[in-house]
Amino acid sequence: MPRFERRQPVFETVDLSIDGLTLVIVRSKPNKKPKIKREVCTSEEAARGELARQIRKLGARGYTTVREPRRAASALLVEELLGEANPRFLEELELFSGKKLLTIADRWSADERPALRRMLVDYVLGGCDRPGHRLLVKRLLSLAETRGDDELMGCFLVAFDRMEKRWLVERREWDFDVGGLTDGKALVSSPLLASRAKGRPDDDGSVFSTRTRHFLCRRVFRYFRRLAFRKPASYARAVGPAIARFTDADVAEPSKFLDAWSLVHVLYHGSDVLTRDPRGIRVTAGREIAELELAPLKPDAWSKSFEVAFDLARDARSRPVARFATSLLAEHHDGKLKTLSFAQAKELLAAAHEETRAFFVRRLRDVPGLDRLPVGEWLALLESGSLESLPEIVRLFREHVAPRRLSLEECVTLALSPAAPVAELGLAWVKERAAKGLSALERQRLLQLVSARAPLVRAEAGEYLAQLLAQAPESKPEEVRELLDASDPAVRARGMTLVDEVPRFSKSPIVWASMAESPHPEVREKLLDELAAQARAQPAERRISGAKVTDASLAQLWATTLLAIHRGGRAKPKALLSMAQALVTEPARAESVVPLMRIALRSVRPAERRTALAAITRAAQTHEEVRAAVTKHLPELDLGAIDVEVVA
Repeated sequence: MPRFERRQPVFETVDLSIDGLTLVIVRSKPNKKPKIKREVCTSEEAARGELARQIRKLGARGYTTVREPRRAASALLVEELLGEANPRFLEELELFSGKKLLTIADRWSADERPALRRMLVDYVLGGCDRPGHRLLVKRLLSLAETRGDDELMGCFLVAFDRMEKRWLVERREWDFDVGGLTDGKALVSSPLLASRAKGRPDDDGSVFSTRTRHFLCRRVFRYFRRLAFRKPASYARAVGPAIARFTDADVAEPSKFLDAWSLVHVLYHGSDVLTRDPRGIRVTAGREIAELELAPLKPDAWSKSFEVAFDLARDARSRPVARFATSLLAEHHDGKLKTLSFAQAKELLAAAHEETRAFFVRRLRDVPGLDRLPVGEWLALLESGSLESLPEIVRLFREHVAPRRLSLEECVTLALSPAAPVAELGLAWVKERAAKGLSALERQRLLQLVSARAPLVRAEAGEYLAQLLAQAPESKPEEVRELLDASDPAVRARGMTLVDEVPRFSKSPIVWASMAESPHPEVREKLLDELAAQARAQPAERRISGAKVTDASLAQLWATTLLAIHRGGRAKPKALLSMAQALVTEPARAESVVPLMRIALRSVRPAERRTALAAITRAAQTHEEVRAAVTKHLPELDLGAIDVEVVA
C-alpha cells in the first residue's frame, strides 16, 4: 500500500492500507507517537473507493509518494554484465535509469545469445512498470515490433495487460431519477498513476501514466490484429502462447479482466456485451459480464490448427483461455480427440488448468489401446492424476486392469496413496489378494497400511489388519505393536481391543513392554489399568505372567504419567496405586519408586495426594527399606511416630 510524505510546513508521513474491509491510516511525525485511524467500510469496493479519495486528498495537500530508496547503479557495470551475459545483469539493470538505457536496449535486443534472450523475456514478463524504465520499455517494444518478433511481442501483450490501470470502487453519485445520492460501483483510474506533468524528464524514476498504459495495450494488440488479417495461421501460432501465460490471478477481479485489453479482444472481439473506447473496456449498459460468450477475433484462424488448440489447452493457466481452448477442441477437432495417443492424453490430463483436465477426463474412455496399456503407465497416471480426473481414471483402471497383473507390493502402494479413490481401490485389491493366503513376510508388509494417508482407508485398514492378526495363529506380538504405535487414534483403539480379544496377545510380555514405552497416552493408560487391577485384586485370570515389564520401563511409564500435562488426570491415580503396590510387594524397588512418589505429592490434586501419603505410610509400616528410602528422599515427611512391623 502507498506511503506519502510532506516536508512543508511540517514533515509528516502517511501510510495507507486496507485490512479486509477496514481502511487504516497511520500519520507519523518526527519524535511523536503515530496516530492510527481506522474506517470500516461495507464492502471491498467501498474500501478501495475511500482509499482513492484519501490518496487524491493527500495529493491536493502537497503530499508526494515515497519511493523505496535504491542504491546507485554503475553504467559501466551494467554494460560489462551485458557483454558477459551474467545473470546479475537483470539485478543491476533494475537499479539503473537514464538515457543510457536506450544504448543498452539496442545491444540487448540485437544479442542472440540464449542466456540474454531468456533474460529479455523474463524482464518483460516481470512487469514493464518499473520506475525509471519507461525509455527502455518503449525502445524494446519498438525494436521487437520492427523485427516482427512474435514471441517478445506476446510477452509485451501479457505485461501490458497485467499493468494496473483502473480500480473498481463504490462511490456516491447523483441519480436524477431518484432525486438524490445513490451508492453505485464504477471503474476509476488508479489514483497511484497520476498523469505525467509537462516538462518532467523521462529518467525521473516515475512510471507510465494510466493514459499511456491504455495506449501501450492498444499498440501491442494492433500488431497482432494486423497479423491476423495478413497471416491468419501465423496469428494463431503467435498469440496462442501469449494468452496461455495469463493466470486466474491476472483476471480474478472485474477491473483486471476488463483492463486486459488484448486478452479480451482475442477471446471476445465480436461480443456486444462489452463497449470499447480508448479509456478502457466497459460493460454495456444493461448487460453483465456473466452474459459474455466466446467470440474470438478471426475464428477461422483457430479452427484450422489442431496443434495450436491442443497446445493452448495444455498450457492455459486461466479459466477464460482454458474454456476457449477446450471449446475449440470440442467444436472443430472432435475427430482428432478420439485418435489421440496415450502420451498426448497424459499431457491433457496433466494440463495447467483444472478446466482442461475436467474437459478431457470425460473423454478419456475414447483413447485407443487402454486395455493394452502397461501397468506401469497406469500407475504413473494414477500418481499424477488431479483431483478432478482421479475418479474416472480409477474407474477405467479397474475396468482395464485385472488385480492379478499387480504384485502385492504395488497394491499396498496404491492403498497408501493420499487420494481416497486410489487408496480405496488399492485396499480392495489387497483384501482380494490376501484372501488366497499370505506368507509371514507378506503379512508384515501389509502392516504398512496403518500409515495410509486417506483417513477412511486408514480406519478400514486398521480393522482389517486386526481381524487378520486375530485369525492368523502364526501372527506375532511384534505385529500387534504396529497397531499400538499407529498415528491414527482409531487404529490404536482397535489394536488395544485386539489385545483384550486374543489371549496370546494379552499374556505376551512383548506387547505389554511395548505399551509401557508407547508415546501415546491412551496406550500407556491401558497398561496402567491392568497394573491397577492387579494392585487391587490380582485376579488370576488378569495377571500378566512372566517377565512382563522391566523396572526401567515401569519407572518411565509412571514418570511420564505423573508429569503429563495433557490427559494426565485420569491416569495419575492409577499410577499412584501401581507404585504403592510395588512398594508393598517389592520393597527392594523403593529407591526407584519413592522419588516418583515424591513427584506425585507435588503434581496431583489434594485427594490424590492423600492417596499417595496413605500408600507410603502403609509401605513404611511394613518394610524397613521403604522407611529408609522415605527418610532419604522425603525428609519433610515425618515418620517418627510410625512403628515398623517387619513382615517375615
